[in-house]
Amino acid sequence: MGEDFNIEKYAQEVNAMMDNAIKNFEKEANTMENNNNTEVTAMTDNTNNNTEAEAMTDSTNNNNVEATDMMNETNNNMDGVGTLGEVPFDDLAEIIPQNEQAVVEGNNAQTKIEVVGIIEPSEDAMSEIPQDEREGIEEPPVELADITECGLFTPTFGMKGFITDTGHIFWGKLLTEPKTGCNLIYHQQYKDGTFSPQMRINKADLMLAAGCRFVPENMTNRALRADVEKFIIETTKDYYNKLLYLNEGLDMVSILKLFTSEFAKLPFENKLPLLEQPKKLYSKVIQIIKDRHLDIVDEHEAYYTLDKNHIDTLAEDLNIKKNELLKKLKEYRFLYLTDSSEGYQTCIRFKPYGEFFPKTYTQWCYCILKLDYLAKKRLQRTNK
Repeated sequence: MGEDFNIEKYAQEVNAMMDNAIKNFEKEANTMENNNNTEVTAMTDNTNNNTEAEAMTDSTNNNNVEATDMMNETNNNMDGVGTLGEVPFDDLAEIIPQNEQAVVEGNNAQTKIEVVGIIEPSEDAMSEIPQDEREGIEEPPVELADITECGLFTPTFGMKGFITDTGHIFWGKLLTEPKTGCNLIYHQQYKDGTFSPQMRINKADLMLAAGCRFVPENMTNRALRADVEKFIIETTKDYYNKLLYLNEGLDMVSILKLFTSEFAKLPFENKLPLLEQPKKLYSKVIQIIKDRHLDIVDEHEAYYTLDKNHIDTLAEDLNIKKNELLKKLKEYRFLYLTDSSEGYQTCIRFKPYGEFFPKTYTQWCYCILKLDYLAKKRLQRTNK
C-alpha cells in the first residue's frame, strides 16, 4: 500500500461517484417514463453522459489497487461469514426459519383435504331393545304389491309419460288452481323406477319463452327478455335442486322444449272452485233441481222457477252462500232476467193450477234457464 494513499479522500471520491451514478439513473428512468416505451437503446445512449464518472471510476480503481487488495484481504480473513451469492428470490423463503415464516390467512390459505375415513350415523337407544320385545308388525289389510304394480301409489297418477331418445322419462299434466293459475306439473322417472319430487312450470312463462325459442337474446323488448332469462334460471334451479341422481339430469332448455312440443297431449286437471267452472256449476244445479224439486220441473218449458225456499235449499246443497250463487248464475247468464226484473228475480205468469189457482197468476221467482231446450230451439231455427 503506497504511503500517499488517503483513505478519507478515497471514500469521498467513491461517494461522489455513486451519487452521480444514482442521479444519472433517475434521470434516465424519468426520461423513459415520459417517452412511453422508449427503446432500450435510448437508455444505452444516455449512459454516454456518464463517461466521466466511468473514467473516474476506472482511474480510481487503477490508482488504488493497494486499497482493493487490502479490502479483499480483510474479507478473506472474516471466517464464518456466508454470502447469498446467486440464490433466486423465490428460494429465499427456504432460508427463513419456520417460526418466522409469513402467516397466510383468509381466502389466500389453500389446504388440500382428503377423506381418510367414514363414520356411519349413530343409532338411538331404541336400537338396543331385544328383538322379542319390539312391536309386532301386522300384515297389511290389502295386497300393497299389486296396488303398487298398477301404479296407483305413484306421484304421476293422472299424468302422461314421455320417453325421450336419450332414455329419459318425464311425466306431466296441466293443473289449474285458484291462486296459481295454470301450471305444468311434472316429474322425472329414474332408471331405478323412483320419481323426482313434484316440479312445476308456469304456463304463461313457458309460452313466452317458447316464443323466442328459449333464447332471450332473440327478444327486442328488454323487459320481456329479462322475464325469460329469470324464468329459465328459476326453472333450472328448481330442477337441479330436486334432481335425485345427477348422472340422469338433462339440461332445462331441452325439458322445456319437450313439454312445449307435446303440450297438446298433456292431460288437464281443473281444481278451480265450482263457482269458477260454469259448465260444472250448471250441471250440478240442474241435477239438484231434478232430484229435490220435482214440482217445478215442468211448469215452464224455457226455465225452472224457484222461490226463496228453493234457492236456499239449492245453495245449501252446493255448500255455497246464496248471494254468491245468485251472482254467478247471473254472471254466466243462467238466469232469465229482463229490464223489469228486480235483483235476481223476475215476475212471470203461471197457468191455472187446481182449485187454489183457477186463473192465471203472476209471481216473482228466480228463473233458471233450461239451456238444453233453448239450444234445441236455436238449432231448429238455424237449420230452417
